[in-house]
Amino acid sequence: MANLSSPISAVSPTKQVSRHVFAVLALLSLAAAVGLWYWFNQTVEESLKLDPGMELRFREGLTTILCDEAQARHLKIEMPPNHQKVGDVELVSKHELDAAIIPAGLSQPAENVRQVTMMDCQLLHLFVKPEMVPQGLAGLRGRTVLLGPAGSGVRCVAEEVLKFGGLTAGKDFVEDPRGYEAIMKSPPNEMPDAIFGLSPLPSPLGEKLARLHGYQLMELPMGEALAVGKPAYEDAAIPADMYGAAPAVPQTQLHTIGVRSVLIAHQAVSSVAIERLLEVLYESDYSRRANLKKMDPALLQRSSDYPFHRGTAAYLHRGDPFHVKELLAKLQGLIGSTVSVLSAILLAWQWIRRKKVEVGEYQQICATLDLDAQRAACQGQFGEIELGACLTELAKLKTQVLEQHHQQFMSGDKAVVDVVTRIEGLQKLLPSLVRTKVPPKRMQLDFGPPQRKAA
Repeated sequence: MANLSSPISAVSPTKQVSRHVFAVLALLSLAAAVGLWYWFNQTVEESLKLDPGMELRFREGLTTILCDEAQARHLKIEMPPNHQKVGDVELVSKHELDAAIIPAGLSQPAENVRQVTMMDCQLLHLFVKPEMVPQGLAGLRGRTVLLGPAGSGVRCVAEEVLKFGGLTAGKDFVEDPRGYEAIMKSPPNEMPDAIFGLSPLPSPLGEKLARLHGYQLMELPMGEALAVGKPAYEDAAIPADMYGAAPAVPQTQLHTIGVRSVLIAHQAVSSVAIERLLEVLYESDYSRRANLKKMDPALLQRSSDYPFHRGTAAYLHRGDPFHVKELLAKLQGLIGSTVSVLSAILLAWQWIRRKKVEVGEYQQICATLDLDAQRAACQGQFGEIELGACLTELAKLKTQVLEQHHQQFMSGDKAVVDVVTRIEGLQKLLPSLVRTKVPPKRMQLDFGPPQRKAA
């Protein structure tokens, strides 16, 4: 009998390799998911260069409290040096400052400046030497007056008041060019006769001037009159004994000019930074620690000469149902994108696995077994014993294919299905080759080319 196929050799362990590759892809997908979660949940620190105004610098610890509360909300606030000889509006417009607090109504046209929020009312203080109080504004004639730094809010308001009173610098009084820090270090005989200041109550500068140098407050009762031409102005009052009781400063409640300040920022400043700054002003312990009145949220919607910053709009609408829905929609989009990426990876991996299924060895075994059976049948040597051996080999081969490539077979992989079909075809074909009677003398078949007879 012709030699039938040898026992089936072991097929290369592609299943084990596939598991390793799939495990690596699963780990990579898990790492990508963790990375996306971290990226979307990490809190990045924002920075903001803010000028709170010259007058507020004299309130001891105020800027420190502001920076501490901001730092707790991952916002780093940098305070620039003292005022230069240009206004804060121009500095913000050029983006040399990110944000600044300026008196409302004293703004200048600036394309890149946006309003963040209105602030509490700042009151104009005019500190004078005691003998000047009964004379009113007329008592400033021939005196030295400190108006405040060039371009500052206090200077702009002071010039309006002096203009209203008919006083001109250089003609009716002498302007003191020094800054607040310089005059506070001066001896008493070099102090100016009158000093303007602008701040919320109480004025930190006023406390030092009244207690250390004996200055009194002069009443400025023209707030309502100025408000007719400038709506940003309003009449305000300073309570008696605000800056001292012995002597009383002021001796009675007096009227002065109130000016709403406004927090402005460059339009390119991060919306997140603006939101965190507003959280500090309206939600943190800043007001309590600084001993200031709690800011009214209604100030957020009061308009000035500049459009609202997008960070203000985001802060105002962050609790709206629509805004929550928008956040949920973004989250769903992120989840959908992640699932899509993972699905694409899985499909690509399945396609690669299908392409890499090696079935050539199985086909070779089938072809060899088929050829051996056909040769044996032609020689009359394929009986029941040979059939049983072939069917056993085919059963082993089919079991091996299905064990190692079950998923590919179930998913309809053409190469694996073809191998199984070939095996099943041989299982049906071979029984038809069995010779029940083996001839005593077997015919020798010659399938070689015919030979020519000799001439």
